[in-house]
Amino acid sequence: MWQASLPELVSSTAVIAGALAVLGSVVATAAAIWVAKNIDLHDRPDGGRKAHACPIPVLGGVGVLTAFVSTSAIILWMTGWADSPYLTQQSISLFCSALLFAAIGLWDDIFPVRPWTKFVGQIVASVPFAVFGQPIDWFEFLGFHITLGGTGTVFTIFWLTACANAVNLIDGLDGLAGTLGLIATATIAVVAHRLGMETTSVLALMTAGSIVGFLCYNLPPAKIFLGDSGSLLIGYLIGALSIQSSMKTATGFALAMPLILISVPAFDVMMAILRRTLSGKGIGEGDRLHLHHRLQDRGLSRFQTLLVVSALSSMTAAITVATIVFKNDLLGMGLCAALLISLIVGRVFGHHETLLAFRKAQTVAGVIAEASGVISRRRLTLPRPNVTGWNVAVDLLREVGGDELTLSENDELGARTIRQWRQDEPVLNGIGQRWHVGIERRITPDETVTLSATGHFITEVAQDEASRAAVILQACVEAWTQELSADSGNEHDRPMILPIASPACADLPISKSA
Repeated sequence: MWQASLPELVSSTAVIAGALAVLGSVVATAAAIWVAKNIDLHDRPDGGRKAHACPIPVLGGVGVLTAFVSTSAIILWMTGWADSPYLTQQSISLFCSALLFAAIGLWDDIFPVRPWTKFVGQIVASVPFAVFGQPIDWFEFLGFHITLGGTGTVFTIFWLTACANAVNLIDGLDGLAGTLGLIATATIAVVAHRLGMETTSVLALMTAGSIVGFLCYNLPPAKIFLGDSGSLLIGYLIGALSIQSSMKTATGFALAMPLILISVPAFDVMMAILRRTLSGKGIGEGDRLHLHHRLQDRGLSRFQTLLVVSALSSMTAAITVATIVFKNDLLGMGLCAALLISLIVGRVFGHHETLLAFRKAQTVAGVIAEASGVISRRRLTLPRPNVTGWNVAVDLLREVGGDELTLSENDELGARTIRQWRQDEPVLNGIGQRWHVGIERRITPDETVTLSATGHFITEVAQDEASRAAVILQACVEAWTQELSADSGNEHDRPMILPIASPACADLPISKSA
């Protein structure tokens, strides 16, 4: 056995562990590609969220896990099984949960299960580490000392499942989940080494090395995907190792460091939950509105998108290290918050979700206010003397046979009705014909406001009623969106009037009035 002091042994072992993990992952991932092709285990394009050109093998997680486990076995053999500093209860529990997370993900890759079923499986997979691994009785955040007591295990399970799902949900682009996992685990290795937690540092380097070997086949264009087995495994390892590297005492946990480290994927998940909840969709229902999708919609290639998201993650990694060096959680959280807010303000990501939340809050506030009678509904005004508000617009439309008026807002998240009036019993005369006109105004490149009305022909000269209705709608839209237009402050966002007419009114000169 090696004749060296423990620090020298651990330091040299870290380098060997990282190198062995890279080599093992290159070999194991190549084997996984061969196996996946022979058993026809592929991720097939569906023309929607899965936009890759051809079926791709989906056993990348098995390659990462194989490299991680085999490297661990070699290190234990090199350092002596009985006396190895890496064979501890915490390490054993970490490996047990890692195997379970990978197994649950692999099962979902082969036999897709419901989101809630998979979530319950993740909770079960977290139990070995949460119960037998690193105990957490309290955590510290921004100077506050919060005692968990008997809920420490529950907190650990929540943290591990949250990290696993954060990486799993962002895994929608070649090389993305692997690159973010590499940045996170490499940062954990640096932080753990600085804090003297060499065992954790070695485990983090093994994880990083296993991901590096996999990325040799996963960078655009990908030859193999991680699959749920890989994304859940990497997410879990980030969560578990971040706990181990953030322990201030035997049972005390500094929360700021891991929060900053995973802030980019966590922010993406938070926006997805907010977006889907407020849009009436299930949290587990997929969409193409994640950070990497938004960047690609702006014209970036897959590789450019990968570089941008990796740069953001590298910034949070640098902030994490700075937080440890300067021992200032407030500084780190402030810098991290500034970075994420800049994405919202710059309309890179999170802007639409934030607006959706504000609209929901305004709706709730309006309902409460109307119910309590404290404030009245705000009335919008038309740009003509002695003509004000929604009720006046309704009265004007009634004069030309209108019986329905709808004001709606449209963006890439869908259409929402802001206000609507409808005659209880629409009046129909002997002519038996109805008109429908509408005006759409573009507020920003992604947002429009639509005002539409329907009614019945009062006279046989249909042009009079429908044309006058179109003029009324245009006046309303011009006035009611003037404030939104001014707020854009961008010459390229100058609102445009677009005419809408049903076939029954196709011969009317609505485009002239619009």
